[in-house]
Amino acid sequence: MAGAIQPLIQERGLELKLKIADDLLPVYANRERLDQVLTNLLANAIKFTEHGSVTVRASAAGERARFSITDTGIGIAPDKLGTIFQAFQQIEHEHQDRYPGTGLGLAISRRLMELMGGKLTVESTPGQGSTFTGDVPVVPAGLREKEHGSTL
Repeated sequence: MAGAIQPLIQERGLELKLKIADDLLPVYANRERLDQVLTNLLANAIKFTEHGSVTVRASAAGERARFSITDTGIGIAPDKLGTIFQAFQQIEHEHQDRYPGTGLGLAISRRLMELMGGKLTVESTPGQGSTFTGDVPVVPAGLREKEHGSTL
């Protein structure tokens, strides 16, 4: 996935930082839909970041795998955070003409995460950037043992 967005990163002159933990376990999720969520979040991070970086993190969090995508972009006003996950909603801001879209990506992403037993949240500061955080369940230890004949 990072390879697919690399041309966009380079075109914008951004730095892509990957911070992936070594102890990640397999997750209990639909691979294609999880890729869709991550690709959407990365594309948004790049789209709304004029300079600086986009950081992707993945780590173990108990029986869940957690990921986050942080950008140094335009950010989102606190009073608008409640609407960004609603279908066909786009935040009105002074940069609106430069960032067109349908207002569906985040709504679909959150719903897909919920369908996979996960969640998707956001924290943001205008002028400083945003962090979208998601988590999904890891494959239960008993199932991992059954699939592979031993623990992973």
